[in-house]
Amino acid sequence: MRIPTDIVNQLHALDCEDVAKRFDIHVKGHMTHCFKHEDKVPSLGFRKNHWKCFSCDVGGDAITLIQELYSLSFTDACIILAEEFRIQIPEIGNKTKKWKESVVMLRQRKPTTDEVSIFDREVAEFIMANTSLTVSGVEFLQKYRKLCPTVIEASQIHSLDKMDELCKKLIDKFGKERLVKVKILKDNNKYFTIDTPSLIIPYYDELGSLVSLQTRYLGEENPNFHIPRFKRICCSSIRLYNLPVLKKMQSGAKLFITEGITDCLAMLSSGYNAVAIPSATSFPTEDLAKLKKFNLYMVADRDMAGNAAFIKLYRLMLRYGCEIKRVELPNDAKDFCDYYLKSFKE
Repeated sequence: MRIPTDIVNQLHALDCEDVAKRFDIHVKGHMTHCFKHEDKVPSLGFRKNHWKCFSCDVGGDAITLIQELYSLSFTDACIILAEEFRIQIPEIGNKTKKWKESVVMLRQRKPTTDEVSIFDREVAEFIMANTSLTVSGVEFLQKYRKLCPTVIEASQIHSLDKMDELCKKLIDKFGKERLVKVKILKDNNKYFTIDTPSLIIPYYDELGSLVSLQTRYLGEENPNFHIPRFKRICCSSIRLYNLPVLKKMQSGAKLFITEGITDCLAMLSSGYNAVAIPSATSFPTEDLAKLKKFNLYMVADRDMAGNAAFIKLYRLMLRYGCEIKRVELPNDAKDFCDYYLKSFKE
């Protein structure tokens, strides 16, 4: 489901301190303890529609705050915020009562403030080692997204059609308590949080170390239960996608930044060097600082959220003495992936 641009803009404009208080974060003097790490002295500050930790440099708007707090996708964070602030999302009005209740349940997740959550690389690497790219994954990436086979292979994207076998292996290896801690297994130990069928998308840093893991649901929409399209698992934080490309590039080389992984894979399939921010409001500043020696271009979506994302990224990169340019897409293309797919129809 795509959140309308006007709704995204309303959520982006929300006062982050007000949002934090509504979601039970204790704020004193516009500051609180950061939920991303151990924080004896409050280092996370609020200013109007922005928040930032001055220790770990994580920050963003109200949407990003909810994403990080509950490990939610961009869409789910928007839905939760809209529900809290009584902002109507037209498409949700047609959903069943059970579907709406399943969305509200997302808010009952344990916030990461309850216990410091650190990416569990060992569990993530085990998942990657015990999965592969199945026929359904290949079909989605090649048939429907038209991605280049060499790009698919290099991305190391896997897919999972059923959880039964992996469930048993994970429990035997790590035990239920650890899997609950990294949000792979629900608190009641009854079911796993990875929906199937799904892609399993690994994020690597520029040295090739696994730093984040994300799933992308490939199944049909359930009319009675909301299934998030994207999920970060194993306590993954927001990171820049495809950092390994930096190692093979020379200083001053042209590098494209896309809004989302799908656009990035399409650009790679077109022969361009590219990295991706997870969404229009997610800016992993620590990773972005690594891009300052390159000639940067952003391929933003052709909507108001995309415009806002470019302005935000432009200002962020100025901190590092780096000016970013924007690639203008044709009027009939909503994003680069749309433009890429249309090239196959001509």
